[in-house]
Amino acid sequence: MTALLASTGCLGDGGLGGGSLSFSAAPVHVSESAVGETPFEQVSDEPVSFEQTLEVQGQSQTVELDTHVVQLERTYQGAPLGSVVVLSVPQVRVLGQQLNLIERIGVTSLLSRARGESAALQREQKLDEFQTAALGSRRTVEVFRGTTENGGDVDARVYLTQFGHGGDTILAVGVVPESAGSEREAVTTLLGGLQYEGTTDG
Repeated sequence: MTALLASTGCLGDGGLGGGSLSFSAAPVHVSESAVGETPFEQVSDEPVSFEQTLEVQGQSQTVELDTHVVQLERTYQGAPLGSVVVLSVPQVRVLGQQLNLIERIGVTSLLSRARGESAALQREQKLDEFQTAALGSRRTVEVFRGTTENGGDVDARVYLTQFGHGGDTILAVGVVPESAGSEREAVTTLLGGLQYEGTTDG
């Protein structure tokens, strides 16, 4: 391709009409050893905060979100040949209703907010899915044919997984141009190297 006062790694709750609500996710990282086994390099590992307005029971509610994002890139002679973004997103509960931020905001929009730049990514056709280990459990990774912007639309393979862990949602998206070949093994290695700083009992 790239936290505010709620208890880290746990669900917050709140009602409408009292101003913005704050929710914070625990940091997620990728181990140096896992990165070293792949052609990707880590370019950032940092907290990112932003506001989002959501519709809840017919009313608008602004939430302040503390997320944590890790960005990895693969390049060749200075040209980008793929990226992997891992994002820890707080699970949000308002008026007793748990909100799926990834469904409400959208993967591409959420990546744009977390990275501070437009994420021109389109998923078009699901090609496959596979299971791999991440943070102590088997996770499903979906594989899509898509396009990304790199001086024009470029055919790409998109790897996508999202799962709950420790009261947060972990979203990982890998985008590799078709011309660069499959990076399934690298994506699997990076997911296997995920490290989570929060508690796991939500």
